[in-house]
Amino acid sequence: MKLVLLAAFLGIASGVVPSPNHISLCDPSFQIGGKCINLVTGWGWPTAFITDNAAVSVQGSVGTDDSFRLGNLLVNILFFYGVLSLAVGLGKQVGSR
Repeated sequence: MKLVLLAAFLGIASGVVPSPNHISLCDPSFQIGGKCINLVTGWGWPTAFITDNAAVSVQGSVGTDDSFRLGNLLVNILFFYGVLSLAVGLGKQVGSR
């Protein structure tokens, strides 16, 4: 249970890590082939779970009008859980020698 809580904390805390060049929804007049040409900043690692909403958001800052993706946050939490489980397993294996 402690690993799950620590992984959740690390997944949420990774929201301070910016990652540039995410495509955001925007005004249809700026779209090319159904894709928006606005490149915006996202936050989270290894996957961004918060991204700027180019249509209404202040670019480059996190706010309530930004896009939140729960699925990407869960991917981050699972990633950190896997890393922590691997580290604990290797630590126990080395400690038993």
